[in-house]
Amino acid sequence: MSDIRWLDALIPRRVFDFSSQFLSLEEASIIRFTGTQYPISDKMFNLLNVKYVLAQNPSENTPDECTPATGVQQNGNNQPDFGINAPDNIIYQQYKDKTGLNEYLINIGGSVRQVILNQLHEKFNLKLAVPQHSPELDFSIGLDPQYFGAGWGDGVNFHVSLLDAGSRTLVFSKFIDPKNNPCDRKWTDERVSLEKWAGKDVIIEFSTDDGPGGDNYLDWEFWGNVRLADQSNIAQAGQLASSSSIYEPVYKDHDVIIYQNKNVLPRAFVVYDVIDVTTSDIAMSSITDPKLNLAKTAVVENLPDELVGSINQNGQQLQSVAGSAKPINSGELDVQVYTNTPGLLVVSEQYYPGWVAYIDGRKASIYAVDGIFRGIYLNPGNHKVQFIYRPLSFLIGGIISIISLMITIIYLLSCPWLSQKYHR
Repeated sequence: MSDIRWLDALIPRRVFDFSSQFLSLEEASIIRFTGTQYPISDKMFNLLNVKYVLAQNPSENTPDECTPATGVQQNGNNQPDFGINAPDNIIYQQYKDKTGLNEYLINIGGSVRQVILNQLHEKFNLKLAVPQHSPELDFSIGLDPQYFGAGWGDGVNFHVSLLDAGSRTLVFSKFIDPKNNPCDRKWTDERVSLEKWAGKDVIIEFSTDDGPGGDNYLDWEFWGNVRLADQSNIAQAGQLASSSSIYEPVYKDHDVIIYQNKNVLPRAFVVYDVIDVTTSDIAMSSITDPKLNLAKTAVVENLPDELVGSINQNGQQLQSVAGSAKPINSGELDVQVYTNTPGLLVVSEQYYPGWVAYIDGRKASIYAVDGIFRGIYLNPGNHKVQFIYRPLSFLIGGIISIISLMITIIYLLSCPWLSQKYHR
């Protein structure tokens, strides 16, 4: 989709605009490969026909059975790993405009958390109305996995204190040292009981400090999925993570983990519901609508009204139909597809000037779909659709080459010394 070094000047505008709909500013500045610590939107993977995702295996050299590191002090209880399907960070969402903290997603040990980055020795407070029902606070703690093998740092102490009417109560404290203790190279999920303060408005203080040796170099610590406990949500999240995760591990060694994307869309498929828009900006903003199922509905730019009506006559009643896409070479793609009603063929190939399309040998119009892909209107029947790259520069270059060759031949034939040479 873009140059591996993120050279913006080499990226077509549509690619940049498309990626910007799914990547945060933090991600856009550091994305290089799919194995990044900052996950790209699942919806973007599905649209781009990404079947497999490669991730670094952070558990390298980690024993199967780990014992707590020496000196661990713990007042909380480890909880099951809820994974990326955990409930939203309710507390952060409520107070993010007031805290001014850095919040995004990060992967540690193959599990993703919504995090708050807290620099060492810094504190942040969150106001909280402790509920009467399930008065418990859930959160995860972890250090930046990029520096597990860096050789610096000696761990971090995580503390949670409750401030109420001028008094301070330490409710959680734990030391982790993933650089020196492989058993800590994961998210540690914790739960703290707030039953003593049920029904009251309190302030919760999150803080960290150095390990025993005072070496805090590259100790970047994270508080993940800070939220109030909800038994029903937790049960549901655990079930989702275990049974219906869209990523299924299919290979693992000491370096990498390969996940299969079970929700990936076909490279070519026909939809029977379209939304017609007038500009690429509108299309880009439309595709991120969480209610829009892009497996059944396409956002198309400037599709003629009569074609929109023809496709939408069945609404969303019909399921999309997959086509068979066969790359011929870098500049040609063939798609074989059957549809029993008018529809729009969506191909997850970049919409870009210079491509031409033929349906059963007849030239057809190409429309921009979902901001970045190619779309072709299809009548009912079995069709062979060909995409061929024939940019204007290619045609101009070919004409110039032919003219140059003709001029060269004429010159050689009319050159006096060459004629004399062959007449001797």
